[in-house]
Amino acid sequence: MTFKEICKNEEINAYLKKGDENLGQLGYTDHSQAHCVQVARQAGKILERFGYSDHEIELVKIAGYMHDIGNAINRTHHAEYGALLANSLLKEMDMPLDDRITIISAIGNHDDWWMDNKPALNLFESIEPNGTVELEGLGTVNLSHFPYREDLAYGWPDDAVRFHDQALPFDGRKLLYGHTHQLSPAGARPESLNVNSARTAGLRQVDMGAELGVRPRQHVAALRDFSR
Repeated sequence: MTFKEICKNEEINAYLKKGDENLGQLGYTDHSQAHCVQVARQAGKILERFGYSDHEIELVKIAGYMHDIGNAINRTHHAEYGALLANSLLKEMDMPLDDRITIISAIGNHDDWWMDNKPALNLFESIEPNGTVELEGLGTVNLSHFPYREDLAYGWPDDAVRFHDQALPFDGRKLLYGHTHQLSPAGARPESLNVNSARTAGLRQVDMGAELGVRPRQHVAALRDFSR
């Protein structure tokens, strides 16, 4: 069972589509297949960077693609529902038990449960919402999970209220942000760039184009505009 096979599975994709439709009615941001592919690819890149085996990388990509499948049932506890649903689907596909357990464990624990779990927070030296980095030719660049505060409503209107305190106010600097649900592919202003959106993810991973239908020239154009 491979990541590409999972991406082409009609039943899995039907659940993902329904989950995205459900969340759309509730006012949530994008949870489509494009988001799932992006999560899968980013998770795979992280494990690759840390030296995990090809097999483990394949499993985490499958988990990443299927992580939001539980939204087809209900948003509340969607991680748990998704794990149970994924186990049933993967079992029907004759995936080995050990692999299924690895995948459903990741899916079942992917939600923001850790925010209220103090022992989990101790796994990290610090958790910061924003930061800066020095980049050659650009100077000091802001880093954030979110776009600039003034641009939050560019994706979804309620984001301006929900994430007001976490987002940085515009200070004239370039901004790299990585909110995977943000609808704006390159931010609402030329100073900001969404490195995780469906259209700009290929700045580092052009090979994502096959799954997302994105042409490399879009990534190059986005980076060129950002660098001006």
